[in-house]
Amino acid sequence: MKDVLIVGSGFAGLSCAVEAIMRGLSFDCIDMLQDHTSTRIAAGIINPVTGRKYQLQEQYAELFEAATVAYRKIEQLTGKTIMQQLPIFKMHKSEAALEAWIHASRQTEKSTYINSTPSPQKWHKHIDYRYGSILVESGARVDARQLFEGIHALYPVQRSTIQYDDIELKEDYCLWQQSMYKHIIFCEGYQVKNNPWFKHIHIRPSKGECLLVRIPHFNCPVIVQKHTFIVPYGDDRYWVGGTNDFVADDDAPTETKQEELLDGLRDTIRLTFEVEGHFAAIRPTMRDRRPAVGTHPEHHHVHILNGLGTKGALLAPYHAHMLFNKIFNQMRIDPKVDVQRFAL
Repeated sequence: MKDVLIVGSGFAGLSCAVEAIMRGLSFDCIDMLQDHTSTRIAAGIINPVTGRKYQLQEQYAELFEAATVAYRKIEQLTGKTIMQQLPIFKMHKSEAALEAWIHASRQTEKSTYINSTPSPQKWHKHIDYRYGSILVESGARVDARQLFEGIHALYPVQRSTIQYDDIELKEDYCLWQQSMYKHIIFCEGYQVKNNPWFKHIHIRPSKGECLLVRIPHFNCPVIVQKHTFIVPYGDDRYWVGGTNDFVADDDAPTETKQEELLDGLRDTIRLTFEVEGHFAAIRPTMRDRRPAVGTHPEHHHVHILNGLGTKGALLAPYHAHMLFNKIFNQMRIDPKVDVQRFAL
């Protein structure tokens, strides 16, 4: 009998796998292994300062430390580069945005993360930052594909369509395809809406779209943010995104969102570019904007980590650690994220 069955291999499932590896637990991870899931197409941006009011991410120090420990562990085991420190050059979009920053900058809590007078760089001549800019110095990027490939090389993720009828819950273990597990953790993203044990949680699917573009001569080594994020991927290629759509129920790329991204890119850079790819996927977000973490109220061996939204790269390792502490060390889940907040 193995310790854990992990259902899903997005940031949530992969972080559970990392936690199992660090604890020396036996586990299997199953997933449909689709190319264009929300994690696979994500840039994996870690940003301590978010929103129009420049709010500091709650518990950022603890979240960043947990992420660093988890991703560096897989780097150590595989030799892959997964987490890269990347400052975020944030441009004010308008006079109003500049005023908002001036107001927010009076909050000294942000001073350790923000440089309000970034030094001029050669690549600045290619961008339009007429209203000024700041540099978020504690940003980072997590390469989701390298993370997946690293874990897959250590413990191969099994390709399997998630059929909930194939999972049998016994009194003290779970049974899947004749294999027994002490615990099962569901990390299947927005598909949790079909999960018979957790369909009561307030999941809010959000479709996001992004582009892969080639921008010769830009030579920008940091993340740029204005209307959209522009993330360096190397070899003159950049990720541009992303969008939000809480109405769409399909994951097909759309011309409307492509034009939205292109308009934002054109207003940011003064160089010609070529679109090499356009991708879309559906993220699992929560209506109260907090993850769903914890144990089913009626089944002590059935658990969930979901609802990470656009911040999976940052949130997943911390909450996976919290969940494993609950399962194997009988420690409490933070009530703000505990799945028990949703009534059956």
